Amino acid sequence: MGVKAFGGADCIITSAGIDWLTLTSTNQDTKEEMQQCFRRASVAASQLGYETKPGGAWGFYGLRAEHALYGEKADRSMLVVSNEAAKQCVVLARKGDNATRLDVQITLRVGEQNVSKFLEHQFRCAAAGGERRGSPKPPKAVVTPDAYQTVYVGSRKSDIFIRCYDKFVESGDEAYRGCVRLEAEYKGKASQALWTHLAENNVGVMFLLQFLLQTLAAKGLDVDMVDLDRQDHIALKRQRHRDEVTVGWLGTQVAKAVQRVSRTRGWWVAFTAVFNECCNEEDKCAILHSLALQWGD
Repeated sequence: MGVKAFGGADCIITSAGIDWLTLTSTNQDTKEEMQQCFRRASVAASQLGYETKPGGAWGFYGLRAEHALYGEKADRSMLVVSNEAAKQCVVLARKGDNATRLDVQITLRVGEQNVSKFLEHQFRCAAAGGERRGSPKPPKAVVTPDAYQTVYVGSRKSDIFIRCYDKFVESGDEAYRGCVRLEAEYKGKASQALWTHLAENNVGVMFLLQFLLQTLAAKGLDVDMVDLDRQDHIALKRQRHRDEVTVGWLGTQVAKAVQRVSRTRGWWVAFTAVFNECCNEEDKCAILHSLALQWGD
């Protein structure tokens, strides 16, 4: 894991990678992969009790899950993913697709006593860096009477907007107590250039993290405590085959409906509805006979 010091305490990388992606495409292969990505996010959300519902944005209409949206408009499809659902999306990079927003983050555990000090340090570094460059827009900080909570560098309307913040305060998740997040939001030409570079050069998350550190340093922030060579949070998990995703979807989305129909009208009604298109009459009769012998008519 990445370990360097700040204020006498080790800085440990607890999370890193893509945190948001807005992607549109007319490529059929990309569309299929976007759908797979959405289904994974939908299944993960359903396991936590979140429903997948109809939804849309920017004229695209489809389905919305917790931290994910998939929609279509004419011949173009759009995928919006954030949080954990976005971390593996680097594998979607394909030349010709349009990434309109790409957020990259590194989260460091600096210790609860150092969070405010760390953010104040970054604010002062960014302010000094802006003065050296003659930047017209100084950094902004959200400060309570007791502590620094967030530092903003740049404009929300610009192609690059930087946020540094207390991840525990932002999320309320105990796992992030004592953690700060360094994050850059790339949009427009910046996000498209990054996405195209990923596709053309077959590079991945490590390149994005290195680019993030370069972006932060160019804006005057101090990133000397971040050690990318000693961290284990960017390894992609095994990509599940489409059939695995489908089986997971059947288990979470279809099984409950089958159970409900089976209780009220009998399991053979649900079976016929599900398998009617993939079995001929002989197959259905043989399967139903076997099930009847096993479970009773």
